[in-house]
Amino acid sequence: DSKYVGGLTEWRRKWEEKGWIGVQNADEIRTVLALLQARSAVTTLRWVKGHSGIDGNENADVLADDATKLDKPFRPLYAQPPMRFLTPGAALASITQRLAYKGIIKRQSVPDRPRTRSYFGQIRASVQDYDGGLHRDETIWTSIRADPVERKVRDFLWKAYHGVQRVGQYWKNIPGYEDRGVCKVCGCTEDLDHILTKCRAPGARELWDLAKLTLARRNIHVPEEPNLGLLLGGHMCRIHTRDNQVDPGATRLLRLLLPETAYLIWITRCERVIEWADHFPRVHSSRELTNKWYGMLNKRLRTDQMK
Repeated sequence: DSKYVGGLTEWRRKWEEKGWIGVQNADEIRTVLALLQARSAVTTLRWVKGHSGIDGNENADVLADDATKLDKPFRPLYAQPPMRFLTPGAALASITQRLAYKGIIKRQSVPDRPRTRSYFGQIRASVQDYDGGLHRDETIWTSIRADPVERKVRDFLWKAYHGVQRVGQYWKNIPGYEDRGVCKVCGCTEDLDHILTKCRAPGARELWDLAKLTLARRNIHVPEEPNLGLLLGGHMCRIHTRDNQVDPGATRLLRLLLPETAYLIWITRCERVIEWADHFPRVHSSRELTNKWYGMLNKRLRTDQMK
């Protein structure tokens, strides 16, 4: 990997001076550096182009893919690397206020929310089932800041991952407002999974079917039933061609439509539950949902064409 080779050679000194703060895969690169520093012989590195028919590179790719499918070992397989050969901390001449703040945040131990762990587990499983991709927590967090996710959708996904939407159990803890936590159509306590995939009120299923139909016209297929993992992580999915290459056009359409569908389901639910609260049992008609869907689709595609 060119990033690993660069980190071990030309970028190493710069990364050491900044204390490895903000460097991706810093732990792995520092481990390799420590092992190399402990050697008494000269080590020569040479970068080779990936996926170009070089036997060693291709075999390493296969082994790496096989390793991702193994169970996590109960204990480390190898002895701890000799980290004493590396310079600890950051150089004062290279540190900035922004860099120091990042370092402080990184050292702080912030426990994951149980709901976040649950959602991330579903996202990882759904995306892997769909295209075979494996994603770490850091990738899921950073992906919502990448194109083509728009700001309003990014804000929705960020709140969804943290489980901070005011639904379900949130209202159970506020005296006098407990009934707001119950879906008036289904009679059960609401959560994001119920709202986006299971609610019987017109919205979730109808909008998923419209997304499924739109994607099918481009030979892009998604599960028959609404899928929480894909709705919250669809912006990371990839479409491959027959020769196993990423199809950029189809991938972009999929990454655009799935999060937008999740956001539109949320918007229509809020409209029905909050704005129409005094008009229960008013719900969206099939025509209203279809118009909302194609209005969103046309607006989003126009915006995408202008980029």
